[in-house]
Amino acid sequence: MTEPKAELAKLLASIFADGIVEVAEHKSLKAYREHSVLSEADVQQVFTRFLEAKFAEAMADGKITTQERLLIANIVRELKLPDTAVPVHVRMMLQD
Repeated sequence: MTEPKAELAKLLASIFADGIVEVAEHKSLKAYREHSVLSEADVQQVFTRFLEAKFAEAMADGKITTQERLLIANIVRELKLPDTAVPVHVRMMLQD
């Protein structure tokens, strides 16, 4: 992973660490995106990888709790991920 992608991944981990996106965190993500050297495709790739990692964490014990489901849904909503960027198994879990 390139340095800018790693920076973005670290920022995402920090923002979603407590499951709540504060206004300041939302602004820092927006500022990062506005001043990033990453293409939109690269940003979407980092977002999707982050979502996949969080989904894998949630599935580690073989079941997804309500809190984990809400976190995954929040990530999709806050990152404004288009359906095409959300893996099918994640979309299916969110529809259950």
